[in-house]
Amino acid sequence: MIKNFLAGLFAAALTILSAQAQPSEAFIMDGYTKNIAFIAMDSTHSSESTVIEYPNYLVVIELPFIDEGGGKRTGLNEDAAKAERFIAFLKKKYSNKPVKYVLSSHWHLHSLSGITPFFKQGTKLITTKSNWDYGVKNGLLGAQSPSLFSPNLIYVRRDTTLLAKSEFPIKALYLDSTYKNKPTDDYLFFYLPRTKTMLASCMCAVSDVDYSKLKDYAYSDRLIDLERAISSRKLPVEKITKLSRIKQMGSEYIPPVYSYSFLQELMKNGKTMQQYVREYTSLNQQTLIHQKDSLIHTLIAKKLSPQIINQAVYTCIREKEFKKAVALSQLLNTYYPGELNFIDTMGEAYFAAGNTSAAAFYNGLLLQKDPKFGGGLKAWEQNKKTNTY
Repeated sequence: MIKNFLAGLFAAALTILSAQAQPSEAFIMDGYTKNIAFIAMDSTHSSESTVIEYPNYLVVIELPFIDEGGGKRTGLNEDAAKAERFIAFLKKKYSNKPVKYVLSSHWHLHSLSGITPFFKQGTKLITTKSNWDYGVKNGLLGAQSPSLFSPNLIYVRRDTTLLAKSEFPIKALYLDSTYKNKPTDDYLFFYLPRTKTMLASCMCAVSDVDYSKLKDYAYSDRLIDLERAISSRKLPVEKITKLSRIKQMGSEYIPPVYSYSFLQELMKNGKTMQQYVREYTSLNQQTLIHQKDSLIHTLIAKKLSPQIINQAVYTCIREKEFKKAVALSQLLNTYYPGELNFIDTMGEAYFAAGNTSAAAFYNGLLLQKDPKFGGGLKAWEQNKKTNTY
């Protein structure tokens, strides 16, 4: 299956009934089945909502008006205007059918932002209580009181079948604390039994690498939880979708659909990111400093995710190997320069190591690049105080 990676992707694309860009509109709509479509937001062109059409209403799964996950921690209400545009687009495309439900897998912005305009038209939000509480804490409602929207909330606390008596039921799968690789405390998968499709959002963390040619590759540990959620429930899954569209050569995108068999083969032949994290944290400081060029070459050749090195930095901080954490953060920012989250990582490594002047410099750099960035010195101080890394 790995040898047929590209063929598999194109085969998945061929299942799409009517992929089409709308030249007169900023949203991009790709048909999946007769009543399911993926719609890329005008503000991202990458992250997508899944829209399911019922006879008298719509169900929208995920509201990613920006591509950021948990990095931005305030101002989610800023996306209300984007939500208004999306609502207008849906009304035009679906003959004024209302959005009856919005389903959100987790509290990150690429799953839920700009929800209040939907509430005003009577939409119900289906999520978990902890994810709702996180969103409210991080500015989802702006200055509005959460109590105003209590009637609009439906919490999922266990595996639940939604719209069970409809022609298109949806199974919400609840991932509890025994799932260790999810990005938030609670997480929901949405399974569509009629099409045997699992909507896994950012837990389907698969990149656009041709694994048939790349023999020594890493896959995200999130796939372990994804595979477990499917196999433990004995679900007959054929297709899995991710949150963002798959980028092809150049600037072309195809809908984010993978075969379940491809993911199984991927996990069979690769190594987890955590295995690679352990390899990098096992390197001594001298190797990290004096063999940096060689290590960069290896990272590029293997096309390894920079998140591997990012995780290695925080592993070293937790283990109080501060000098090694700094060396790894320098490697990270050489490999992947300019990324705010990784500059933040380097500043925190210096802060943990006691180099306050270097930490202050990188804190200032973050503020210069993005005054609203959610990390920086205050977050580092809090992390050190609570030992949260």
